[in-house]
Amino acid sequence: MEENGKLVSFIYADREVIAEEDEAGEHIRYIRGHELLASDSERARTYYHYACDEMGSITDITDCHGTVLNHYAYDAFGNRTVEEETVENRFGFAGELLDAVTGQYYLRARFYNPVRYVDPNGHEGLICSKKYGELKKKRPREVLFQRKKNGRSMNMSRVRRSRMGLEVIVRLLRM
Repeated sequence: MEENGKLVSFIYADREVIAEEDEAGEHIRYIRGHELLASDSERARTYYHYACDEMGSITDITDCHGTVLNHYAYDAFGNRTVEEETVENRFGFAGELLDAVTGQYYLRARFYNPVRYVDPNGHEGLICSKKYGELKKKRPREVLFQRKKNGRSMNMSRVRRSRMGLEVIVRLLRM
């Protein structure tokens, strides 16, 4: 990707960024466990250590002496509420890569804006399967048949697939 007029390449292993390289050939390696642990910067000639909260969000970055260089805090949706930086950092909420150009987190399958996912999931006439946002059009018979009675609505397609079948339909219609 192009950033500030320079081309930056990311190297992935098992869907995680493990290194980046700019067009000048400078590398930054990322050391990971269950979350991001440290980075090794050729330019700074040092290791930076990452401290995370229970969600895996980066809260502090320290140098090899334990001095806190960066400090972050987030609200429940991933918006940074505190941002104190002295060194450049690409990672943030839930330990994910923050795209400096768009200001959104890259979650491999889609970009995430703390307000919403940026993709076509949830558009009218489309169903999102549980498999990575795969979309398919609704077939006419899958359109929900709803009967409103006493302020309740009934989804017939779900009732037909239930174990109780006809008994449930009869009971609901009598309500």
